[in-house]
Amino acid sequence: MQPKHYYLPDDDPPRRSLRDRLKSLRGGWNAGLADASRGFSHEWRNLSKSNPWVARHGRLVLAAVVVAGLLLPVLLSFAINLRRSTQLPTGLKSRLLLEAPGEKMHPALSADGKNVAFVWDGGRPDGNYDIYVMGTASQDKGKAPRRITSDPANDLRPAWSPDGSRLAFLRVTPDKVQLLLFMISDNQELPMVVLDPKGWYNFSTDPLMRGVHPGPEWSADGAAVFVTDARNADSGVPLWRVDIATSERDQLTHPGEFRVDGYPRRVISGSDLIFLRRSGAHVAEALRVETDMGREKQLTEFWRDLRGALLLPNGRDLILSSDESSHHQILYLSLRTGAVPVDVSGTYNFEPSYDGKSLIWATVKSASSLWELPLQNGEPVEGQSVIRRLPAPQGRNHSPAFSPDGRNLTWVSDAAGTWELWTAAQPGGQPRQLSRLSNQLGARFVASPAYSLDGRSIAFEARPSGPAAVMLADPSAAAARAMEENWHEEERPTWSNDGKWIYFSSDRNNVRQIWRRQSAGGQSVRVTSSEASHAQESFDGKTLYFVPANESKGVWAMNSSGGQEAVLPGTETAVIRGHWAVGPLGIYFMGYENEPRTLYYYRFESRTVRPVLRLPKILPPDVQAMAVDRAGTRLVLVQQDEQHSEVMVGQR
Repeated sequence: MQPKHYYLPDDDPPRRSLRDRLKSLRGGWNAGLADASRGFSHEWRNLSKSNPWVARHGRLVLAAVVVAGLLLPVLLSFAINLRRSTQLPTGLKSRLLLEAPGEKMHPALSADGKNVAFVWDGGRPDGNYDIYVMGTASQDKGKAPRRITSDPANDLRPAWSPDGSRLAFLRVTPDKVQLLLFMISDNQELPMVVLDPKGWYNFSTDPLMRGVHPGPEWSADGAAVFVTDARNADSGVPLWRVDIATSERDQLTHPGEFRVDGYPRRVISGSDLIFLRRSGAHVAEALRVETDMGREKQLTEFWRDLRGALLLPNGRDLILSSDESSHHQILYLSLRTGAVPVDVSGTYNFEPSYDGKSLIWATVKSASSLWELPLQNGEPVEGQSVIRRLPAPQGRNHSPAFSPDGRNLTWVSDAAGTWELWTAAQPGGQPRQLSRLSNQLGARFVASPAYSLDGRSIAFEARPSGPAAVMLADPSAAAARAMEENWHEEERPTWSNDGKWIYFSSDRNNVRQIWRRQSAGGQSVRVTSSEASHAQESFDGKTLYFVPANESKGVWAMNSSGGQEAVLPGTETAVIRGHWAVGPLGIYFMGYENEPRTLYYYRFESRTVRPVLRLPKILPPDVQAMAVDRAGTRLVLVQQDEQHSEVMVGQR
């Protein structure tokens, strides 16, 4: 993989040619050589008179000595630069930081590399997460970590102060995200500010902040920390500087509408920050910002789902976590070599910390499966509280979609190592891989398949080599093409009931809204005036339902031909995201903030909402996780079966 652009930091000197280096070095060395040669020439004449071989070859030997003297500093300079630029975390022997039950995550390496702070549930069944500290040296293996916090809330995202005397961290509950400090020597906590999570974090779908990293990160002088916060932001969700002494906040970055800045990391050799700017659920780029002036510089243009980036001490090269294929890898990114995978254990690797000797990272195992709930005439069966697991391959499965006749179920899975479309005959057929989109399109992410009403076409979302695009294929998925060529984020396609239109979400007006385009071709037309991320048409084709792209809640409705947009009564408190599906007589959805695992049903005729059942596990975030067949006999949903993380240490 090669980045489209990889920018040098402003303070990085331009690389010079060999001729330029020789020219600059020669000026300094010639004066010294001239002085030395005057003393050396007298001895050389005496040696040549006494030694015939030196007399015959003296000029050649003298020339060789001079050339060697000129080239030696150049070669040394190249060797030093090469060593500085290739201090890669390769050839590392990796091991678990702590061999003990429970989940460990959010590792933070101290400035001296001797200690790591991390989050752990202690192997306890209560599901409470606290911050622990232990040494990174091999002799520390097997020692019990020191427990730093013990609050009933989840304590997450620890960060060391530059002198190692304090830890900044976040205390997270369903109602509040608070920044705190912990004084290592005094064992005291100091509350700081409360953060506004609007637009970047939802506790009900991500209680452990697996998918977001708002900081904190310390300033180089230890006088402030940097965090993500939506409160009083001018546009988007920026990073803020919070003064340790006064708790005063100053906005540092300016992401722009629908952008979220996070994953802040201090540059090892300076005071600047490296951070990630997220423009979509699966897209983030690395930037550098001067903490004194606020000037920003983009470092990557990958269109990848980056999950952590840090700048090496040479000021040029990056280590980052990127979703190559369907899995996250740790990459070394150099101007000279491009992107080089770092050989570390684990399939999904996130948030690396590296000090030149030790690499610390979190590795995650994840799996999700398909489940079925029987329906009767499109509505929940009274007393039905059992869901049945459907055959699906091992791995992560999401985005179920029924064919119009209900004979096939198609979904997305990473069981083959890349995101591909899979299908199974219904009921109970064995799954088989349908597409080869990774080879055909170079697609690294696939989601949201949807059948046309005649069953002859499948629309889906893919990321071939840039923004998300709506793709079209026949039911065999043997050949796929982009619905429209542009450079916008376009996601979540669905078909109109008559098969003439394809609805999709697009940011082409710098605002995420629902658009539609005739399946036969033509110009795309904006449908919603408000921000929206996903739309589904009613089975009779008269109404278009959609969910907001911003933090507005509920399911909204409008006439398919246009008109007023209004929230459906009874759904106002629901955060829907991709967890909803339109049936023939109502809408099924997840997302009540106080009951994140409860499935609800909104009935069109009575305009009422009622709970259907409580699921044993949550649904995976940021993907389509529900579908109803057109006959109204079955609801298929996705459950998160496994999500287990460990902290790893890699050392030479």
